[in-house]
Amino acid sequence: MESDLWETVGMVKHALKRELVDLSYVHGIPAFGRCGKCGRPFETPSDAMANPKKATEDFHAAFAAHKCDQDASQAAARIVREATEGR
Repeated sequence: MESDLWETVGMVKHALKRELVDLSYVHGIPAFGRCGKCGRPFETPSDAMANPKKATEDFHAAFAAHKCDQDASQAAARIVREATEGR
């Protein structure tokens, strides 16, 4: 139980940063990720995978251009809620 609490605290600290988290790759191309601060998801369309360099650049450009729509306290509350659901 104690380790679960520290894991949750770590997730909250991580969630307050504006960085890509939960990245998934397909053939070295970022296919999915989300903002660690606001939780907004980012996906690479399957048809864009034909041009790996452009797909990667577009994925990172979309993240860089987005504006977080949650403040840090809302993001922290969301992470704690998700981490403790079903317990």
